[in-house]
Amino acid sequence: VSMGLIATAFLWIFAAVGGLGLLTLFLPGLVHILLTPQDLKKKYGAEWAIVTGGSSGIGKSIAERLLSQGINVIIVAVPEKMLDETVSELSKRFPALSVTKVGVDLSKPGFMDAVNQATEGKVIQLLFCNAGFMITSMFA
Repeated sequence: VSMGLIATAFLWIFAAVGGLGLLTLFLPGLVHILLTPQDLKKKYGAEWAIVTGGSSGIGKSIAERLLSQGINVIIVAVPEKMLDETVSELSKRFPALSVTKVGVDLSKPGFMDAVNQATEGKVIQLLFCNAGFMITSMFA
């Protein structure tokens, strides 16, 4: 086997690995540009959705997207000032829709009573379980 053949094979392998690297860099952006977001109201006929942990971060973004698609939202989150501010902000931005708040701590017993009361008479088609909690302690 000649050195030229080995060098050529090495270059092809190097180019293939580089090409795959570039593909992994640009493919997510290309997919994001080409694919349109799902219209959940149209897809599921949804009128109401519950978003847990919806007072900030990803949960708030989910609630905003749902409201922008014409879906009423019930935000379930820890009863803090941030929940009140989020519900107020979203209610002003989407006045034709209902933004309901349920201030409960999902880690405490009996939290479902408030959720049941807020959802009574409503048909909930979408549920986004976004709430989370963390117990901090020293590492062993």
